[in-house]
Order: sequence, then structure tokens, then C-alpha cells
Amino acid sequence: MQVRTPGYLAWRRFKRNKAGVIGLILVIIMMSFALIVSVTQPFPNTSVLDASLLPGEDPAHLLGTDIAGRDMVGLLAWGTRTSIVIAIAAEVFVMAISIFLGFVAGWFGGVLDYLVTRVIEVFVAIPPLLFQPLFMIILGATLPNLVLALGILAWTEPTRLVRAQTLVYRDREFVNASRGLGANTSSIATMHVLPNIMNPFIVSVSMSIPAIILGESTLSFLGYGLSENMPSLGKMIGISWQYIQAYWHMALLPTACLSILMLGVSLFGDGLRDALDPAGG
Repeated sequence: MQVRTPGYLAWRRFKRNKAGVIGLILVIIMMSFALIVSVTQPFPNTSVLDASLLPGEDPAHLLGTDIAGRDMVGLLAWGTRTSIVIAIAAEVFVMAISIFLGFVAGWFGGVLDYLVTRVIEVFVAIPPLLFQPLFMIILGATLPNLVLALGILAWTEPTRLVRAQTLVYRDREFVNASRGLGANTSSIATMHVLPNIMNPFIVSVSMSIPAIILGESTLSFLGYGLSENMPSLGKMIGISWQYIQAYWHMALLPTACLSILMLGVSLFGDGLRDALDPAGG
């Protein structure tokens, strides 16, 4: 007889969610494509002789080339990898900030809670499309700066969630018992509070990944993303719009990759939310 652990029950609920499974498959496909092609194929070189080939015109370039003669398959793989790496790095940054500030505000309360709440209100009021380009202009178009530009405004909602959940568990019986036995704050946080708030927190983080991907694409489309030697899907779309009538594939292919990636992550996030809901059965 198989032991029905919470993980097993969550996986069983997730498997029943067809949209979530489809989303997971799409994410795996896009990540595999980005990893395998970018590892096995070096960054595509420019070639004047192969410039602006449409899909199907040359067997050596199945999806054509861009105006610089670079193979579109390689560009799409490298661009997808860059977008995924940026999204993951930004979410790690958001998780670290939100867990720390949310727990501190909810656990200690008082002045710390007031300060964290006021800081959240300030950051919520900052328009991303004004702040992020200015941030990139001042600090430069590098990968760490782009991750900071995307993550520095994305931590507010997860922090509110962690704070609210910490307030719920702060005075529970098992927490008071641990406190009475002499456990310190860090032990209580890591052993009792944080494990109990991980489910809604993970769902919140997974649901915000599409916004991070879209934010990076928007910045790259506007010309405030990474340098030319580190392509992303948004940057490819931004460069291609002026050639779209003659070379439609330069815009359509990265747009399709970006849409599939965001759709997969969104469906997976919805499925994960339902799977981690104990009321789901």
C-alpha cells in the first residue's frame, strides 16, 4: 500500500489537471530546446552570403537566417535560454527578498512591520516602464542589472503574502510550544513557519514568472535590454519589426517561442496552484 504523502497527493491532483500537464510539457520542451541547441551549437556567426534567408530556402538553415546571416534556430535557442535564465534569476532574487522581509514584518510586527509595509507601498507606486529603462540607462545593459531591474519591483506581492501567512502561524499552538521549549526565532522560522507557508508562496512565485518574462521582453523590445552578443526573444522581436514585411520569419519565430514559453509557464502555474490546494482532494 502506497503511503499518501502530501507530495504524492499534490502530484495526483496535478496529473488530473490537463492544462497544467500541457503547460509542464511546453516548459520542458522549450527548456530542452534552449539547453540542447545552445550547448551543441555555438552562437551563430554572421554571414553576408546567408543573410536574410527565409525558412525552407536553404537546407542548412531550416528556419532561415536574420539580416546578418545568423541561423534562426541557433538564435531562437540562445534567445530562449537568455529569457529563461533572466526569469529564474529574477525570481530567486524576489524569493530571497520577499521571504526575509515578509517574515520579519509578520513575526516581529511593530516598527519593523510598519517600515516594511511603507516600503512596499512606495515600490508599488513606481511605474515599471519608467523605472526599469532609467535603471538600465544609469547602470548599464548587463545581465545582473537587468535581473535587478526586473526583480526590484516584483517582490512586493510575494512579501505581502509571506507577511500575511506569518501572522496566521505566529501564534499557533505548535509555534508557541516551540517557543516555550526555548527554540530561537531562526529555528521556529525554518522548522515551523516557513514550511507551512511554502505552498501559497510557491504558487505566487510561479504565477509571476510570465510577468518577469514579459517585462524582460518589453525592455529588450524598447532597446533597454542586453547587448547584441546576448540575444533574448524580446530583443529579437524588437530588432525585427522594421523588416517584418520582407522577412516575416524574423518577427514571427521569436514571437511564437515567447508565446509558447509564457503559455506553458502560465498553465503550469495554474495547475500547480490547484495541486497545492488541500481542498482539491
